Amino acid sequence: MPIRDRLVRGFAHLLPREFRERVFEPALADIRLDELTRRRPFARVILAVECLRLGLPQHVWVRRRPTRLGITVAVAVAVALLVVGRLRYAAHWKDPAAVRARSEHGRSW
Repeated sequence: MPIRDRLVRGFAHLLPREFRERVFEPALADIRLDELTRRRPFARVILAVECLRLGLPQHVWVRRRPTRLGITVAVAVAVALLVVGRLRYAAHWKDPAAVRARSEHGRSW
């Protein structure tokens, strides 16, 4: 088995199963048939890039619904945003210029 076939097989396992069976494998069969008749050196690379663009989002979103991984990523992003917001809020109150401005205006927020 040539090295490039091993790479293609390894790449195929990164894609969601349904996408791999319905899109990737038929496209790869077309490329192999096309390679028998004429040489297209970047056909496999283009296939891989397009499958990444179209197939990997299915790991987080399938049939108008988020997957477990998608929900986990969304929760992690939300928590990270809350933590960043909290750290910025705390930094604002520790800033000497902000403390002076609050005390000059007589506010004790």
